[in-house]
Amino acid sequence: MLAALAMLWAALPVNADQGAGELNASFQAFASGGVAVEIHSDVAAGVASPQNGPEGRIRPFGDPREICDDLLVGTWVIWFTDDDDKEFLEGITNEFKLDGEELDLTRTPLKRFNVGPGVDGWWFAEGVPVIGTLDPGQHGIEWTFDAGDGFADTVLTPVEVDASHC
Repeated sequence: MLAALAMLWAALPVNADQGAGELNASFQAFASGGVAVEIHSDVAAGVASPQNGPEGRIRPFGDPREICDDLLVGTWVIWFTDDDDKEFLEGITNEFKLDGEELDLTRTPLKRFNVGPGVDGWWFAEGVPVIGTLDPGQHGIEWTFDAGDGFADTVLTPVEVDASHC
């Protein structure tokens, strides 16, 4: 078993894990870890909780993204609500596509968070914490969500992959 794992590890590209730890940490600990440190301290967000916006995370909404062609990337959204609306989160559906191809998603379990005295809530992240590297050129991350009660949309974010962004 160990020999098989060692052979698999040796077969992986050298940069296969560069950035994967930060991406996974951000995906798993956004509001339970990173934001808690940020909110409960006077430390700047980038220092207190760098995993909230790690290099390589492509937010699937907003302005076009520019990334380096050897950067390990991931994409996900974070949904959260106050303590009284936990059921709302359970009904949300998300779909992600990269260049028109549907991605296999991972969803964290619902997790509690506290943003101050008496202000508690729930959150989850869903998406792909680590996609890998993308070929140089133009790409598109498409995110479709349905939160029920008519709150649904599809958002397409262009992504330019180019070594000049390194």
